[in-house]
Parts: sequence; structure tokens; C-alpha cells
Amino acid sequence: IEMTMGIVAVRNVMLDTEEDRQKKRVNPIVYFIAAYSTLALRLTRFDFNDAMVRATLFVPLYTKFLTAVHRDCLSPNPALVTRFFGSKMM
Repeated sequence: IEMTMGIVAVRNVMLDTEEDRQKKRVNPIVYFIAAYSTLALRLTRFDFNDAMVRATLFVPLYTKFLTAVHRDCLSPNPALVTRFFGSKMM
């Protein structure tokens, strides 16, 4: 199911209209930090297991991050995190 979610996310970016491309974008780093902060839920006293956190929080947020990076790549002024992941060092 995780692969299917990724395929749908990429397809949504490919189907963006010109109107969608003109909308104000959220900096992708917000979704990146949110996705990786959900992994800290396993360390809390609420006893969240890995499969529950990964399936319900991490994968959707990380997919949103990747979608935001793809959309940001198409913009004239990409965010710093997008330029970093697109650099020669990476």
C-alpha cells in the first residue's frame, strides 16, 4: 500500500494544472520535520509501535514532503531543502 500511495502522489504532481502551479507553496521542510518527528512517538510512554506510527503518520507525511519537493522543483525559486536534495553532493 505504501508504494501505491507514492505512485498516486507522483501522479498528482504530473497532473497539476497551470492554476495549481501558481498557488502559494508550503516550504517542504515543514513536512520533512513533521514526518521525522512522528518517529519520536515510539519513545513516548503511550507505547506506539513502529507499524502503527509508520502506516498512519510517517508515510502520509513523507509522501506529502516528496510531493511538495516535486512541486517546488518546478517553481522559479525553489526552497533551500529542494536545492539541497538536488545538489551535486546528494
